[in-house]
Amino acid sequence: MSEKVLEKELEEEADLSDESESELELEPVLRERLDLRCLDMLAMQEQKKI
Repeated sequence: MSEKVLEKELEEEADLSDESESELELEPVLRERLDLRCLDMLAMQEQKKI
């Protein structure tokens, strides 16, 4: 698939998620990515403290 097609699909999904009542309906993969990003940020904060 081309990047433009992927972008279009992502935009459509974003539009749908805006209409959904809660963001907990995120797909597990997206949730995992968010968790990993949060863990990375926490790890960076810990390193700054030391």
